[in-house]
Amino acid sequence: RAEGSRIELYVADSGPGVRPQDRELIFERFRRGTSRRGTRGSGAGLGLSIVRAIAEGHGGRVRLHDTEGGGATFVLILGETRT
Repeated sequence: RAEGSRIELYVADSGPGVRPQDRELIFERFRRGTSRRGTRGSGAGLGLSIVRAIAEGHGGRVRLHDTEGGGATFVLILGETRT
């Protein structure tokens, strides 16, 4: 979604979502969240930390929201004026 100089990119899934206690932790390097089923996903735990670093390096941010019906929505926001 684009509005003026602000761009928002949404990525949503219908998986188990992210537990509230993991919402900031999953943005740390080498951190992998635990699903609601108690299992760990695959991967090295770098993807979301890289996304946040790139966003912040360009003056943006990344937000995480619950997806209606289950899952998570990640929002990358670029081009906004911070006050």
